[in-house]
Amino acid sequence: MSAFSETLIRLRKQDGLTQMEAAERMGISRSSLAMYETGKREPDFETLELIADFYNVNMDTLIGRSDPPQPEELVNGDPELTELLTRARDDPSIRMLFSLTKNATAEDIEKTIKIIQMFKGE
Repeated sequence: MSAFSETLIRLRKQDGLTQMEAAERMGISRSSLAMYETGKREPDFETLELIADFYNVNMDTLIGRSDPPQPEELVNGDPELTELLTRARDDPSIRMLFSLTKNATAEDIEKTIKIIQMFKGE
């Protein structure tokens, strides 16, 4: 199985989607997605772009050139972060927040935290 196939499966499962759900949301057939995931077929450039945009990852990550750390690796045993990550699996709004920050830089995240703190009055 190729790095692309493994990454595609991991991203889909991370978002808690079936092949059918992911394919429908991307606008491709389930059989095409299944073939991509098994490595029996590779997408054309436009479809690769579509998939990368759908999962909010860059194409290098999608094809296996780089693999960002998984959320579980980033919590370092912090109970609050572990609990948030657990809730994220069941809460669509938290999943969306994680999805939006996948490609954010540390600077982007720091700025976002400052904005949230301003709204909270801290």
